[in-house]
Amino acid sequence: MMGKNCHLVIYPINKNKEFNLVCIIRCKKYNLDDIKSSINKVVSQNSNLKKIFNEDLKSWPLYFTSQILPSKNNKVFYIGDAFNGFLPTLAQGAGQSIESAYELFNLFNEEKTDIQNIYFKERLKRAKIVRKRSNFNFFVFHFSSSIMQTIRNFFMKVLIKRKRFISSYLGKVYKN
Repeated sequence: MMGKNCHLVIYPINKNKEFNLVCIIRCKKYNLDDIKSSINKVVSQNSNLKKIFNEDLKSWPLYFTSQILPSKNNKVFYIGDAFNGFLPTLAQGAGQSIESAYELFNLFNEEKTDIQNIYFKERLKRAKIVRKRSNFNFFVFHFSSSIMQTIRNFFMKVLIKRKRFISSYLGKVYKN
């Protein structure tokens, strides 16, 4: 679920159908009461979610690095957020993990030499494209002004009908 300044993810953690609730909140100052209030606003939209949230909150800061470095150990390959250092608000970690794992599988399957170097160079190119697009999307789709949202929506309706735009914007990300 996505709120104005809050992203909420719920996933099962065991076979007993117990769930974990993770909430990413964009705020400048850490204030537990404000965080609880933000979570309660999202959780109150669905009565089933109230059962999951018991206010046992733990918080961790989010870290971001603009520098992507290869593993120093040739037997260790970084994938997903460990490779890219994307912020969770960009919602790229899981997708990039799957893509990275597939790429590694193919490299091992082809019995390539210097897999670490090949993998890093290809992932780096891909990560830069995905990061650039994700940052742009984050900026565009988090407008709070209704005027800016209306302008954005108008341009999106025009742009998505243009094959050239789709090819240039999405083609680099989704083509193999």
